[in-house]
Order: sequence, then C-alpha cells, then structure tokens
Amino acid sequence: MGIMGLNVKQLASLVTESPFFLYNMAHDKLKGARYNKYPRCITLYLTERCNFKCPMCHVKDSRAEKGKDLDFTLVEKVIKESKRYTPCIQFLGGEPTLYEPIIDAIKLVKRNGMLTTMTTNGLLLQRHAEGIVDSGLNFLSVSLDGWDEESQKKRGNVSGSFNKIIDGIKYLIKYRGRRVFPILKISTIVTKNNFEHLENIVELTKVLGITRWALYHYAFVTQEASEQNSEFYKKTGIGEFMLGDNIGETPYFSPYEVNIIDYNLKKIFTEVATQDVYIEYNYDKGLDLKSYYSFKKPGSSSWCTHPFTDIDIRGNGDLTICMGGYKLGNVAEDSIKAVWNGPKMEHFRQYFDKHKTLPMCFRCCALNISF
Repeated sequence: MGIMGLNVKQLASLVTESPFFLYNMAHDKLKGARYNKYPRCITLYLTERCNFKCPMCHVKDSRAEKGKDLDFTLVEKVIKESKRYTPCIQFLGGEPTLYEPIIDAIKLVKRNGMLTTMTTNGLLLQRHAEGIVDSGLNFLSVSLDGWDEESQKKRGNVSGSFNKIIDGIKYLIKYRGRRVFPILKISTIVTKNNFEHLENIVELTKVLGITRWALYHYAFVTQEASEQNSEFYKKTGIGEFMLGDNIGETPYFSPYEVNIIDYNLKKIFTEVATQDVYIEYNYDKGLDLKSYYSFKKPGSSSWCTHPFTDIDIRGNGDLTICMGGYKLGNVAEDSIKAVWNGPKMEHFRQYFDKHKTLPMCFRCCALNISF
C-alpha cells in the first residue's frame, strides 16, 4: 500500500480511519522494520480460485494444490488477533471477488480500525461495486494489461473481459461519487502483448479519471534459477514456491524489444510526470532493463523488507512469507505473532541476512532489484 501521490484529502481520510498507520510507516522509515514484533501487512489469499487464466500468474500452480477458500472463521481469527497492531490487510487470490463473503470480510477489517486493500482482475467488479464502496475498502487495484478487447483477452483468455472491466470501473466511480474510498489504481505488467503500447494504457487510465497507475516488469524464472532454488530448498527448506513464469532457456524479451521498452518507459516518465497520473513504478527508474531481462542474478545491493514487514495466509490457512515460498505454520492452529517471532522465521532471516537475496528472489516483484 503506497501513499505517494495521494492528495491531502485522501491522506487525511486514511489518518482519520486508522491513526496508527502513518505512525507505523514513519517508525519503520526512521528506525527500520527488522525489529517489528508483528507484521505491518497481512495478505489474505481468500481463495485460490480464479476466473482468468493469465499465462504469467504467479499463483497458478497453487490452485491445483490448494484450490479452496479461506474459512471465514479464520478470517475472523486473524482480525481479532491483529486489531491491536493495526496492520494493513490485503485481499488477494486467485480472484478475491469470487470469495462469497468478500464484502463481509472488508467490513470486519474496517470495524476493527485497520486499512484495507484489494487487487482484482475486474471481471466481476460491476457486480460488487456498490458493496465495495459501501464497505469502506481503502485501496482497490484493477489489473489491466490491455487497452482494448483484443489486447486484454491475451491476459486472461476471457472473451468480452475488456468491456466488463471498464464498465465495472465506470460504475464504481459513479457510485462512489464524492466519497474518497476506495482509492483506485490500474496495475499493468509489461508483457509481449503490450510492451509497444504502454502509452495506450496510460491514456485509458486518464480517460477513466484514475490518477494512479502501477507498472511492473514481467516476473520470470529461468531453468537455471529454478534448479538452483530447488537445491537451496533441499538444504534449507526455504524456496518451496518461486514467483515468476518459468521461461526455460530462452529470454522473454529480445535485446531489440528491451530497447523499445526502455525508450517507451522514458517517454512515459517524462510526459506523464507533468500530467494528472501518478506512476507507481516498482523499481528504481534507473533500472538496467538489459540486465533485468537477462539471466543475471540480482546483485548484492538488492534489498527487500518483506521478511520484516509482510506475512501471507493462503486459502488452506497456511502462514507463509514470500507468497508461499516458506511455510511458517497454519493460522487454524498457530497465532501470527508466535510464528512471526518464532524459530522458523528466525531461521529464514538468518539466511536472508547472510545471502542478502535468496535463489527464490530471482525476479520477485517485492525485491528492490539491482545488478
């Protein structure tokens, strides 16, 4: 949950709803996050089900193994334990709008004084728009990699999805009216289908009246990186899951295509910076794209705060970090605070401190990557 680019009214509304969130952020900025006794963000994978079939989805493999919804009693347990620490609660999936009590889950978090964020593919957004607005959800991210029907279909392999997503966004904005929440953003992943047309998605964002656009590079895994991670997992138990599309031994983008991406991004950063869309770029703007889309490992100056700030709860109740890369326990049996400060978490942090990055970090979007 980023707050850069928010206006005064939005910030004031967030502070009013959860006075401690800014304190927590300021504390971590000044003193560092590594000694937090409780996670700053809890991600609930409410369901492992999805109504899209995105080729680059980082949780697509988990659905076959854990294709279930998180029991609502476990959601209640998480909120009850967490309310005194006021972490941000993030709703993900699968597709969270397929979770039947999604609105009840949001309302529960809000009643307990915590901020909420949700990421959706938008296919069912119009159906849930009124409930989302009335629930008080703070941040809503809509994934959109296309700018028309043909390009968007290549993301989720669902015919007619573009118009459904756009209609849902428009309806939600209309129903929200003058209310602040949810604060909307469009999230886009650079892919083979859109790398030459990213400006079209920016323009669509502006036309819709959305002032935030999040941009992510394609998360991929090479065969070599996968094999190295497997060996590390055998030795340490760390790295059960590795975020990214396994592209084997062929680069995802050619050097020529990388040059096009580099040119287009520089143009967007220059032109949009003076306009009405805040770009939430998940990397340093000086990121060496040729290195990123090569098979190079992350450099030693790469860094990540997730082992000290974030915990995930999967659809089967597993407590994990790194989106399933390391299992700590199960929320049905364990408290979040206990596992967060327990021996397994310490085991992970020791390896992380020693190596700076782990094999499973290869192109994880949470990693502040450098080469």
